[in-house]
Parts: sequence; C-alpha cells; structure tokens
Amino acid sequence: MSAQAYGWLMAGGGGDLFDRHLFACAATVAMADQGWPLAVGLGLSAEALAALVGEFFPHAPGLLVGLDPDVDGTDPMTADEAALRALLLENRTAGAVEEGWLARIVARRALSPRQLWQDLGLTSRADLSLLLARHFAPLAARNRHDMRWKPFFWREIEAASGMDCRAATKCRRCTHFSHCFGPETGTSLIGTPPAYAP
Repeated sequence: MSAQAYGWLMAGGGGDLFDRHLFACAATVAMADQGWPLAVGLGLSAEALAALVGEFFPHAPGLLVGLDPDVDGTDPMTADEAALRALLLENRTAGAVEEGWLARIVARRALSPRQLWQDLGLTSRADLSLLLARHFAPLAARNRHDMRWKPFFWREIEAASGMDCRAATKCRRCTHFSHCFGPETGTSLIGTPPAYAP
C-alpha cells in the first residue's frame, strides 16, 4: 500500500524530481500514521500543505480532503522539535520555501525512535545526507566525522546552548559511541522506492 501511494504521488507530480521524491516519501509515511491529519504528521500548516500539494502533487488533490485550516501542524509537539526546526531554518542553503517545508517535516518526523531516514520514508541514509547537503548545506558541512544525523543534530543544539561535547576524543571515550557513529541499516518504511539524484 505504501509503495503504491509513493508511486502514485511520483507518477503525476511536478517540481524538481529529487524534491518531489523527498516530499512523496514523507507524505506516504505520514499518511500511514494513525490518528494524525497529514498536515500534523508533516509539521505543516494547512496553507503550507496546500501550497506543497499544488507545487509537487497537483494530480493528488485528495491529499487535502478534510484539511482543517484551524489545525496548525506547525505547533511544536516538544521542545526538541522546536529546537531542531530552528537549527534547520537557520542553516537553509538558499532560503527557498521548500527548505522551510523540509525543516518542519524533518523536525516533526524526527520525534520517533527510528533512524531519521526511516522516519522520513526515505530509501537510505544516503537520501537523507543528500537532502541535507542540498537544502541545509551549512549544517551538513559541519558533520565532518559522518556522525549519525539525529545525534549530530542534538549535539549541535547542545553546543549552541553552551554544552560543547564536540571534541572527537570525548566521542571516542563515550559509552554511547556506537549509537552516534557507524552504519545505519534497515529497510524503508514504504518499501523500496528508487533513489533520485538532483
């Protein structure tokens, strides 16, 4: 079902192909969430979701059925989400509207305990790394030791608040080293969508 929804979104969509892939993956996995409207699952306002659908999925107006303009999915659910969203918004590559949408989507989807690329419905960590290098280049460039993305984000947030634990020697002595570094394996939550390059 998820792979079919992803294929349907990609087949008739518009906009940049890689960005369409990113949004199709996130929308597909968010649609599978139980109890959350799509805008809330993506961390978007009703207006932003309508604009995203109009830009990338004009053939899929059904995504907007039941959209309530009074339900603002941009309200952060936790302080961590608010901090991550702020970090991403401060590090946008070009300041494009799509980057604002992605900042909110990434911050909302990061609330689950899974690997972030899985939270976003992506194919692998490589897709996530490409998303970040393309749309949040200043932030992505700081991950010089190829740390896993969620721990890297939290480390950046802590460093900004004065809790600087970024020294590599500290990382090597840390009991959580394997949680922050190493391969990120697993399967996509929506099957095996193809990877797209810009």
